[in-house]
Amino acid sequence: MKPWWQAGTPTALTVVAVVLGVSGMLRGQTRLAPTGRVAVVDVGKVFNEYQKMKDATEELRRLEERLRLENEQRKQRADALEATVNAMDRDDPAYVKKMQEVLEARIAHKTWFEFQQANSTREIALATDRIYRDILRGVEQVAREAGYDVVLYREEYIPLANPEELQVQMRSRKVVYASDAVDITQLVLDRLNAEYRTQPPMPQIQVP
Repeated sequence: MKPWWQAGTPTALTVVAVVLGVSGMLRGQTRLAPTGRVAVVDVGKVFNEYQKMKDATEELRRLEERLRLENEQRKQRADALEATVNAMDRDDPAYVKKMQEVLEARIAHKTWFEFQQANSTREIALATDRIYRDILRGVEQVAREAGYDVVLYREEYIPLANPEELQVQMRSRKVVYASDAVDITQLVLDRLNAEYRTQPPMPQIQVP
């Protein structure tokens, strides 16, 4: 009688090998094979023409105008207080106290201004990050649907008068030529804007 490892009947090891082979084939069938197709997208154009970015830019403009007016009002109040103190007799017992009020007003104005600048800068960074992640998601969706494996940044070439700046631009460009047929910029823009229009309005720059 032959040992079990020489028998013609399937053994446990044989069954395991078959199962592993079949599962490997199934995994190979479900995995998408790369096509080698490459597309390009003008990220700068998407940023500029994405309605969410346009709304954020308009919010930023209104915020800057509001802060400019408030800053001018605070400065005028501090200037008026200082003018009053400058007109006072320095021997007046209230002079020292008024001078201290001027100093406190100047410090409060400076602190407020620096805080608003830092707060605005942070909010702009957060809004820009959200918009860029929207763009990345839109590019990925369009690329997957169209069967592209790689999407490159299409940069516009701008002739410059400064030769050093021109060389920097030339060296930094990653795409020298791309056919319009592989440019998915408009597809990404259309998708992002269509999705954005379906969302309820909400501020992009959240500064009190």
